[in-house]
Parts: sequence; structure tokens; C-alpha cells
Amino acid sequence: SQFPFFIQFKTKSINSSGVTPYVSLSTTYRWTNLNLTAGFSRDQSPSGYGVTYEMNRIYASIRYKFTERLTGSLGGSFSLSNQASQEASSEWQYFNVSPSLNYRITERFTVSTGYNFANSSSLTSTGSTAHGHIAWIQFSYSYPIHYRK
Repeated sequence: SQFPFFIQFKTKSINSSGVTPYVSLSTTYRWTNLNLTAGFSRDQSPSGYGVTYEMNRIYASIRYKFTERLTGSLGGSFSLSNQASQEASSEWQYFNVSPSLNYRITERFTVSTGYNFANSSSLTSTGSTAHGHIAWIQFSYSYPIHYRK
């Protein structure tokens, strides 16, 4: 007896709402042989296991072109991380620093070497710390692929 179909809307009151922000702010200054980049990032996200993760990070890097072929860089960051759930919560701080050198042997062949030191420590009652050292050498060759239509 009614129109061919009847649409019914059900409403439900919202008791709570949330937003998962991700913010990243950075700036780069360039001079003739020097680049300086610094920034801040904040990430907060929930997990399917009822844990909320939050990461606040401050970072900076400096890159200097010594010659036409030799470039050096130094980067570092400091982070604070919080993990919270109904059962427990933990806070961690992270620190890393990473110097590197890049040398362009030819127009397409480059060798890079670097080092990374990272340290993490718990700010909660466990008080555990860990650190790592990574050194690397990398050879890279780039070959452009030309596309014709």
C-alpha cells in the first residue's frame, strides 16, 4: 500500500569521538654548499589490541658539499614514545645520530659510507636501555631508462 520501498533511518547517540592526528613540520635552508633541515613530527594512532601509540620526534640534518664529487652529512633525532592500554603503559625515549660521506666516482657510479648510533631507554619503572651501532658502505649505479611514446 506504500510507495514501492520505504526507507527508515535509525539514529544512535555518540558517547565519544576521537581524532588521530599526524603532524609533520619541517624547514630547509639552502646556501651554496650547505643545506640545513630541521623539523618536528607527532603521530598518534590506536591499535587493534587496545593500545594507543604516540610518538613525538625532533630531527635535524646538515649536508655540506665539500667538492663537486664529495658530500658529507650529519643527521640526528630525539623521540619520545608513549604506549598506553588498560593493562599497562610505557614511555620510551630514543636518540640517534648518523654521519655519512658520499663520493661520486663517475656520473653514474657513487660510493657512500656512514655510521649510525641509536640509543633507547625506558622512562617507566623497568628502566631498561639499549643501544646499537651500524656502519655501512654502499655502492650505487644509476642508469636512466629513456621512454619514447
